[in-house]
Amino acid sequence: MKTSYDQTINLFNTTNIQHSNDNNSIISMINESLLVQSTRLAREGKYSEAQRLLKEVKGGATPAFLDLLARINAQQGRLAEAEKLWMEASEMDPTNESYRRGLQLIAKMQSRPVWMSYLTPFITGFVLLLCVVIIGFAMKEYFDNQHKSIMAEIANINSVQKNKNMALAKLGIPSDAIKVPGTSVIATGDEITIMFDMGLFSSKTILKPEAKTLLTTLGQKLEPYAGQISIKVVGCTDNVPIPTGSAYIDNIALGMRRATVVVDHLRKTTTFPYKTFLVSSVGENSLYNNNPNTSKYRNRSVIIKISELIR
Repeated sequence: MKTSYDQTINLFNTTNIQHSNDNNSIISMINESLLVQSTRLAREGKYSEAQRLLKEVKGGATPAFLDLLARINAQQGRLAEAEKLWMEASEMDPTNESYRRGLQLIAKMQSRPVWMSYLTPFITGFVLLLCVVIIGFAMKEYFDNQHKSIMAEIANINSVQKNKNMALAKLGIPSDAIKVPGTSVIATGDEITIMFDMGLFSSKTILKPEAKTLLTTLGQKLEPYAGQISIKVVGCTDNVPIPTGSAYIDNIALGMRRATVVVDHLRKTTTFPYKTFLVSSVGENSLYNNNPNTSKYRNRSVIIKISELIR
């Protein structure tokens, strides 16, 4: 039996909060993983690589990210930038003593007595070396503490992988059965979420040729589990407003149509019955930020959620 438009909208309204929470959980997991990797790179002295990773943070920088950036800049002698970052972190978390100590250390390093200007280059070099040693000890203490955090994060990542395998096992799907290049698989409870690395739509509701190939491959990998799984397709959009006179009243409606287009493609290329599928939309409240040069186009896509079929 086909679901009417009004029924579909009601389905979205009752599940939209859950999707939003899932998105926030996924973004938080990605940010935590970025912090773990950046901290490890900083410990190894790979500061440029660590900074590049930190630029991928979504949803705005947290005090912990600002603190790590400040310490990396201080270690490299960029004291003004380190001071600015610690000040931002302190404004976000005024009670944190670590940020205050960092600012005090920077202040001490920048307020040398006048008589020091007349010292020989050798003495100046010695003072700078001493400052580096002091910062080195401070960084060592920080990274030693971070090491414990990293080990905890590694345990958490292992737990996430274990949960994914358990969720797949519960659905009767081997852990490597739905691996498709160009996708990421995440487990949340008893549900498997599949995200796409690229935007599937070239414009509006037109699937890219490579997107059709990707969806066909994914559908064929899921097809052996027809009758066991339910597939929910969640439409996504970027944050470009819908123009007046468009066929869609807003981005929620556009996302809903994109989800339907993907379902139609999966039905054409597999033997899944219609009752296998549910459609929903999060509109512009998608996973990736709407950076006009990169992530924005990745939001012109869908998210696929797989769960046990309720009979």
